[in-house]
Amino acid sequence: MVADQVIESHEEMAEAFLAASAGLAVIALVGLIGGLTGKTARVVTAIGALALVGLAVRVGHSGGQLVYRYGAASAYTSSGAAPNGTSPTRDDQHSGGERDR
Repeated sequence: MVADQVIESHEEMAEAFLAASAGLAVIALVGLIGGLTGKTARVVTAIGALALVGLAVRVGHSGGQLVYRYGAASAYTSSGAAPNGTSPTRDDQHSGGERDR
């Protein structure tokens, strides 16, 4: 079972990402108007999009840790088996589940 603190941390990061996305969408809409206000909004949107990518990476990394470090996916498998019916090996866990073929 995964600690509640780890799940809550991931959830809070995801909520921050969602709020930032919504805020950036509003700023992008302001960028549709002309003049200095629109130009400023477009610049802020471009910079905000880069920041949003950073937030997305953090949320994705946190989700990956939930699955691969804390075993969150085991709630959806029987006996901790991998989806294909085999148990993951140590090498699978370090390479993101991919096997060399």
